[in-house]
Amino acid sequence: MFQKTIFIAVFVMLQHVAFAEQSPVSLWSTANCGVLIQSGETRILVDGLFRPHPEWEGFSFSSLDSVQLSSARQKDGQLADIDLILSTHVHRDHFHPDEVASYLRGNQDAVFVGNAQLVESVLESDVNSPQLSDRLIQPQTSDGITNYQVPGVELTFVPIIHAGAPYGWIDNDAILIELEGLRILHLGDAKPDPGLFTYFKDNPQTIDLVIAPFWFLLQAPQSEKTGMQIVTEILAAKRVMAVHLPPDPVRVARYSQMLRDAYPKIIVATDLFQKINW
Repeated sequence: MFQKTIFIAVFVMLQHVAFAEQSPVSLWSTANCGVLIQSGETRILVDGLFRPHPEWEGFSFSSLDSVQLSSARQKDGQLADIDLILSTHVHRDHFHPDEVASYLRGNQDAVFVGNAQLVESVLESDVNSPQLSDRLIQPQTSDGITNYQVPGVELTFVPIIHAGAPYGWIDNDAILIELEGLRILHLGDAKPDPGLFTYFKDNPQTIDLVIAPFWFLLQAPQSEKTGMQIVTEILAAKRVMAVHLPPDPVRVARYSQMLRDAYPKIIVATDLFQKINW
C-alpha cells in the first residue's frame, strides 16, 4: 500500500512538471523571417506582411503570393485577427507598407508598432494611410530603446545596425517580446557583432527563444563564431530558431545541416506556416 501511494504521488508530481513545462505560447513561421506568435486570444505577427519580390543581389526569399496573403487574411485564415503587427525594418522581404495599410483597413482591432522609418513608409505609400495614423504606433524612445505595452504583452525595441555596409541607413530593431513569463527575441537583420549588443550586456536576462537569420548564426569566418557567441553567451538563449532561409531545397538542406551541427537543439524554419514545437 505504501509503495502504491509513493507511485501515485510521484506520477502526479511528474504530470504536474510536464504540464508546467508545456509552453502557453504557440509559434508558426510564415515566410522568410515572418513569425506568428499566439498566447490565448492575443496574436502577434513579426515581419510577416510583405509581397513576393524578384531576386535581390543574387538572393531569393520565401514569401506568400497574393492568393496566399488574401486567403491568410480571411476570417478563418492563418493571419486572421492579428492584434499586433510588428516589423524589424523597412526592407521588402520583411515589410511592405501597402500590405500593412491593407491589413489595418480590414481589421479595425489591429495596430502596427514600429520605428519612424516604418511608420513614415506606411503614411507615404497610401493615400488612405492618414486615416490609420492612430493605429500606426511609434513607441516612445529612451536612450535609443523604445517600449510599448498592451495587457499581457511588453515589447522592447533595441536598435542594432543592419548587416551589410550598404544598408547602414536602415533602422533595424531587435524586438524583445515578453508574454506569459517568456522572452522571445527577433533579431531582424542585425549585424552579428557582439559590440552592438550592449543593451543585453547591461541588462542580462535569459532569452527563451532567439529568432535569427541563418547567416547570423553561421557568420564567417567560423573560427570567430561571433553569432554563436552572441546567442549563447550574451543572450543566454535557451533555444534558437533559424529563419531567412532561401526557397531552394538543396541550399536549405546544406544550411540546415550546418546549423544543426553548430546548435544541436536548433529549430530550422523551412516551410510556410510551419508550427514550431519549442
